[in-house]
Amino acid sequence: MKRSFLLSLLILFAVGTVRADVLTLGKCQVKRYNDVLKQMGYFDFEVQYDTKDGTIGFYFDHSLLPCELWMSPQQRDVVSALFAKYHEWDKMEVQKAVEIDKSMGKFSAHPYFKYGDWHSTDGDHDVDVTFFTRTVGNNEFVMVFDEWTAATNEYITHQEDTVYIEKDEIPLIEEWITDANIKKVLAEQKKKEDAEKDFK
Repeated sequence: MKRSFLLSLLILFAVGTVRADVLTLGKCQVKRYNDVLKQMGYFDFEVQYDTKDGTIGFYFDHSLLPCELWMSPQQRDVVSALFAKYHEWDKMEVQKAVEIDKSMGKFSAHPYFKYGDWHSTDGDHDVDVTFFTRTVGNNEFVMVFDEWTAATNEYITHQEDTVYIEKDEIPLIEEWITDANIKKVLAEQKKKEDAEKDFK
């Protein structure tokens, strides 16, 4: 990445989303490799919904360099299909007792990353999805990213770390992005807003 270490130290520990009209559909923790500690580490992962345009967001809270992926309902369906494929492969891997490290496909999303200010790329990027066996029966859904360049400045780039989603978290995320869950969250939000109107 085209950043100096000194400049990186000046980045504030900023948390938040690039969009204002979002609802949280669910939160969990996922993993990435920590280059400093030389081991896998957990960080917060959030699934969001933009009430204005109906897009789904994946928010990665990396303290210094949070980022987001926003996808259309059509690309959300691609992600759902990849989760379904994961479950099929998971059953086969357990039955055959073999270790697998193989691409399942890809989906497209629009990246945003925070480097001082929030930056957007000039369009969607593909995210490669891999089925990875850590140990037999312990399979992960892995997202691999290319380098992102800010649309307004070619010298501002971000290489997001590979993200590993563990087996127990996959059904949660899978459920959060369904139409049924989104309708439920929207109904709960409306109920809350209606109740708050009485407090004047």
